[in-house]
Amino acid sequence: MAVGALILAFALASAAFGQRLSFGVVDREAITLPSWPLPAVAVRGDLYFLDYDQHALYRVSKPGAGVERIRLGPAPADEMAGLQVDRDLGVDAQGRFYVLATHRGAARLLVFGPEGAYDRTISFTPLAIVRRVVIDDEGSIFAIGSRRMRAGPRGPCFLIHKYDAAGRRVTSFSECPPPEPGRTETSQLWVGGGRVYHLLPEARELRVFDGSGDLVSSIHFARPPAQELLARHGFIDSSYAQLRVWNALLLPDGCFLVDWFHAGVRYLCLHGANGAPLSGPTETLQQLGAPVFVDRDGYCCFLRRLSDAQLELLRTRVRASASSNAPATPIAGSAGQ
Repeated sequence: MAVGALILAFALASAAFGQRLSFGVVDREAITLPSWPLPAVAVRGDLYFLDYDQHALYRVSKPGAGVERIRLGPAPADEMAGLQVDRDLGVDAQGRFYVLATHRGAARLLVFGPEGAYDRTISFTPLAIVRRVVIDDEGSIFAIGSRRMRAGPRGPCFLIHKYDAAGRRVTSFSECPPPEPGRTETSQLWVGGGRVYHLLPEARELRVFDGSGDLVSSIHFARPPAQELLARHGFIDSSYAQLRVWNALLLPDGCFLVDWFHAGVRYLCLHGANGAPLSGPTETLQQLGAPVFVDRDGYCCFLRRLSDAQLELLRTRVRASASSNAPATPIAGSAGQ
């Protein structure tokens, strides 16, 4: 439910960097789902929850519009035979939905129209293990996938594949570092503004490519000054061996709001375009939830779980100031109103 005004703000100061972050909540949206858990997927400024067992897709879009349920039409029986549907989703510029599925380990995409009607099935050529797909404005498909169907001695080697609209591989780039023993590959992928973004959590690196797969820049997020915060949780090891980037949101001013994970503790920090920290750390999970995406108006959106089937989406303005007495500079949120 929209509240139309800033009703809550959390501000934290960093003695080391002198920057003060504030998150002003301007809107709250209650999300009630029929079952839990349904993973949240943020695509093109909207938030989606896929429940393919019930042939349903739930979309949270404009503030105050509630949760829109889109019924996905059944695919032909011969297409679904032996098919296992994953819970990943891509959306193209025309509003078509691309649902990731696998058949005997090989990835396919079930494509549905904007109203949910089944359109077609895309099989990747050559065959590949795929776990994340995004579609750019030109209709090209980008996926985090394996180099080959058979895994090597340390597991499958993942990288980004670019496919055309028919599923034919065009090129591959940005190989992921092998995961640590006992861990799975967890890199993230998104597109926007003609760029392809590949986030490597354990390497704390964001690689930026153009649409052809050529590297534009590589951003290494420097570790934030979080020793004092971690000490409050009883963690005194300063080696940062367990430090990783959980998520990184590109804000309208070109800075990044980085969601850090360190030895069981999650906190946020503002970083510049070069990856350097601009603020001290702040914990928001209890008050705001976790940041999940930046919407079409530039608001930073947080998702908080209230109960087994109820969530809350909070749209916030992000601001920074040099001190508690200095005027705040808008970073994200509708022209900083």
